[in-house]
Amino acid sequence: MRRSDVRNLRKSYAGGEAVKSLAIRYDLTQGVIYKILRNEMYQSSTYSPPVRPLDVINGFGRDKLLELRDGGYSVVDICKIVKENTGYEVNISTMRFHLDSIEIDHAKGCAEALSYEVD
Repeated sequence: MRRSDVRNLRKSYAGGEAVKSLAIRYDLTQGVIYKILRNEMYQSSTYSPPVRPLDVINGFGRDKLLELRDGGYSVVDICKIVKENTGYEVNISTMRFHLDSIEIDHAKGCAEALSYEVD
């Protein structure tokens, strides 16, 4: 890969193109794409790796997200609140996916707590 390809790949990702799409376009595995995006391959001293949506979500707080969801906020509103509080945008489909995952984890934890037997 040429340096110009690496720059274009990083720009495309920053512009919202999905890793899977980039992997197809550049004929690379998604793992290699992530290594390029994390600056582990084709390193550049002037490049700053992007903030991952999961890092933004975890930084905001999984419990806070559950509270917002339980409070009746829509996914669109939750995305706006996260951006206002963190300065980073998480797109709607990504937020929906992570909210579902958080809710499943929470439900599993509740089920385990309820099924815990006390001797």
